Amino acid sequence: MFGRRIAFAVDRNTGMVYSRVGERVAVPVRVEGGIRVRGAKPHYELESFPVYAIRERWANLLSTQRVPIHIQNYHREFWRLPKLTSTSSE
Repeated sequence: MFGRRIAFAVDRNTGMVYSRVGERVAVPVRVEGGIRVRGAKPHYELESFPVYAIRERWANLLSTQRVPIHIQNYHREFWRLPKLTSTSSE
């Protein structure tokens, strides 16, 4: 795992955070099903796709490292990278 870097991008239309490691990208996908509760936020899970699979959305993505740490850690856990603390940085 040494040397794996993670890059983040935000979809300008939805505000969703994507992450990329190598030639794969983690995309938030809405999970349907279960009991619906009025006012509840939708639930999303990350799924991995090849980078070329999101080429249609590329123009809407803004590359950034300014992502809240809890969201960074969610993505880092998905990629099996160590979590960050509030004092560490990449």
